[in-house]
Order: sequence, then structure tokens, then C-alpha cells
Amino acid sequence: MLLRPYQYVNKACCPYYAEQPLGIEYIAMAIKDDYQVYIYDALAAYPRQYLEIPGKPHLYHVGATNQQTIEQVALVNPDVIGISAMFIVL
Repeated sequence: MLLRPYQYVNKACCPYYAEQPLGIEYIAMAIKDDYQVYIYDALAAYPRQYLEIPGKPHLYHVGATNQQTIEQVALVNPDVIGISAMFIVL
């Protein structure tokens, strides 16, 4: 399973439009003949879910929550998980 998690986004940038997760898509294409590949994109799953972050009044949590992501991972029950993370804004 290849996973792109939620992101923190500055409220000034909202609404936030995420780009396709090309990195994990390239990886999926490279290994698809040898492995069964699942991609879970937490931003695409919940693109309009903006959550307040306690102690960070200038930021939103955008995308699936940790619990929503865990539920999706549990449905697939993968042997290996690759997590994409370019950077985080605090």
C-alpha cells in the first residue's frame, strides 16, 4: 500500500487544491507487475475536510483524519506500507 497522508495548510491558502501524488503513482507503476498495489490518498478521500488544529490558529488539517486513514489501511491489510511526505508546515 502506498499512502499520502493529510497535510497542514495555512488558512490563507484555502480553499486548498492538492495536486496528484505523482511520486507514489510512479512507484506504483514501477512495481505493479510484481506486487498488488493499493494507493490511498488522504487528501483526495476528504478534499473538503478542513479541521482546526489546537494551538495552531493559522493552520488547517486538510484530508482524512488519522482514524479515517487507519480504517482504510485496515480494510486492505497490506504487508508493507509506503508513506509519502514531502514536508510539513508548522
